[in-house]
Amino acid sequence: MIKLYASNSSEFFAVREPGRLHLFKDSFHSLTHRVHDKMAGELILLSDAGECFFRSEEGLFRLRKENGVRADRCAAVKDLDGSAEGGVLKGFEVRADGNQIAYEQVLPAQKFSSKLKRFLGQKSAQGDVGPRLHRFVVSQWSGRSSTCYYETVIDPRTSAGLVWWTSPDFGFLAVMERERDGRSFLRLIDILDESVVNELVVEGRLSRDRFLTRNGSVGFGLEKQGKRAFVIWTYSQERYGVTYPQDSRVIHLGKDKVVFLSRKREIVVVKSYDNQTIAEVSLKALSNLGVQYLLSFNPRGSLELVTHHNGKLRVHHTDLESLPIDARRWELLGERRRAEQMESAADALLQQDEEVQRDAQLEHRRSELMADMAEHISYEDPYESSFEGSFTREDSINFLHSEHDPVNTVEVNQEALRQRSEPPEQRIPEPAQPVERAPMPVASSTPAPEFHFSSKAEADEALERLRMRYIAGELTREDYYNEKTLIERASAALPGG
Repeated sequence: MIKLYASNSSEFFAVREPGRLHLFKDSFHSLTHRVHDKMAGELILLSDAGECFFRSEEGLFRLRKENGVRADRCAAVKDLDGSAEGGVLKGFEVRADGNQIAYEQVLPAQKFSSKLKRFLGQKSAQGDVGPRLHRFVVSQWSGRSSTCYYETVIDPRTSAGLVWWTSPDFGFLAVMERERDGRSFLRLIDILDESVVNELVVEGRLSRDRFLTRNGSVGFGLEKQGKRAFVIWTYSQERYGVTYPQDSRVIHLGKDKVVFLSRKREIVVVKSYDNQTIAEVSLKALSNLGVQYLLSFNPRGSLELVTHHNGKLRVHHTDLESLPIDARRWELLGERRRAEQMESAADALLQQDEEVQRDAQLEHRRSELMADMAEHISYEDPYESSFEGSFTREDSINFLHSEHDPVNTVEVNQEALRQRSEPPEQRIPEPAQPVERAPMPVASSTPAPEFHFSSKAEADEALERLRMRYIAGELTREDYYNEKTLIERASAALPGG
């Protein structure tokens, strides 16, 4: 299976196939990495510098933009081994430029002080069920410089857990603590100022659609009472709700619009913050053309449509206003290709019908020649009468299709025909003295005429008639072969012969 990836700046693109990762800068191939799919795991980020970051059960890895380079493991989280001192690594994010990482460290209950345990109501320090300390740390890949920007205590007995996400430049951090009663507490943290700038209480079930822009606008999907909406909460504490169907995912949150994509129907819908539809574009034509695609929104506000087809990657620079026009062009291209395919299928069907008709005509001519042969050998003659009685029409057909000659040329043994024409019980032994016999009506050798044919079929008919005459005894062997040679030469001289 092939997957497409884009960097946040839409400068680098990647095509991942089994065992290979092809890196592109715009539409130009840069290099190819060999990767172990199971060990590498999921590609979580393609940085603006062309570096690839993976996460698997083996850990966190980075592939630099160099030929033949080996993946290096993240040293910042190597001590998170699940022990009481190190804790467990849970969430993980990489800054868009790849220079920093943010991760969630979960420490076990044994790490808390007894006073904190009594405050939280925990009765025992042992066991897996109990409060956990969640710390959000921003660090260098090497782990040399790390800072904890937020920490909170979560009790699994009263909380449904928490989720968090960052802006691409790590300017903001959003943390949502979910309670078991359906309420959630959202905190927006300014990482540079190291302070909580906004707090919000919401009710409903949180979806996977979560975004945080560089200017501090938070977006998240929420489902409540069978309704689904994408909630937008700006830095200035303005709140909006944009509805979208169940089969759609949010693929971009801009400064004044939201973009949804329905993978099932392959429709892109653009809405404003006040829930007004700006554009609705179908990308089904690309799938009909066998093209795999990816929509990439860069910080400049423009759009790159990345397509992959027949092993080639192309980047189409466009925007949301021009996307409907491009989609219509792809539809016309798809309609033209479908018309060509239908025309090709119709031509193939017509050619097949012509071949069937040609075979039927050839079989009809063959049947006529068989009937003509039967008439030639059925005239009244004492010799031919006995011959007809022992050489039936079925024998003639079998004789014409003799396996000794694939093109139905028959070499007649006159003595064998004569012996076969006499029934065994009526055969008279040859007398010792020659017996006078009436001369057989055999045609004498005459100069062979010249032949001219207008088609190959006419030449084949003449050749069949010649065979019938030879079988009927109207020609000598020498005249038969002479005339047969002339007919074959005339047939070979025809165009296409």
